[in-house]
Amino acid sequence: MTTAPVPPVPAVTDLGRVFAGIVACLITLICRAFLRDPRRAAVGVPLRRYLNRTARRFDRLLVRLAAGKVPKPRPRRPATDRPQTDKPQTDKPRVRFSRKRAWLAIDLGYQGRGFASQINFLLDSPEHAPLIAASPQAHRLLRPLCRMLGISPSCIPPLPPRPRKPRPPREPKPRPIRQMSERRAWASWRPSPPRLFQHAKKPT
Repeated sequence: MTTAPVPPVPAVTDLGRVFAGIVACLITLICRAFLRDPRRAAVGVPLRRYLNRTARRFDRLLVRLAAGKVPKPRPRRPATDRPQTDKPQTDKPRVRFSRKRAWLAIDLGYQGRGFASQINFLLDSPEHAPLIAASPQAHRLLRPLCRMLGISPSCIPPLPPRPRKPRPPREPKPRPIRQMSERRAWASWRPSPPRLFQHAKKPT
């Protein structure tokens, strides 16, 4: 696997700083739009925490990439092999964001779409796109945010479609024989039309 040429340290630092600034403006817009609406107030606080955490993790990743410390991708373990920790379960339900594409940009209006275009332009710049394209960690970190904002930078490849599990063949069920009740049988009965009989002529 060939590694992409790492841009100079000032360019990487500027990328993290500008990205964090755009995310901070996006959080300010979310606070003004979501916290005033009681229907979306429950999503505003977890969304703000997610954006802050994403900006910090992206900045730390850029510093490591600029220093030449490329983290090795870890193989994903199946759910059956993961150790089960005895964590105290809280009664507070976990807030899940919408899976619809560009839902955040649509809710924030033209200002949200403006910030989304700025992030798209920043990630697709010729100075930073090769570095992001060569880092699978950056792909996993930025892909959910790009889906929220409805952007598709060329440096972040889309996920391959998940293979569908084959369905087991269904056995044909025997159709039950419906027994008509006596009342229904009398109701559906209709007299047959009269038949015309042709009498044979007597021989003369």
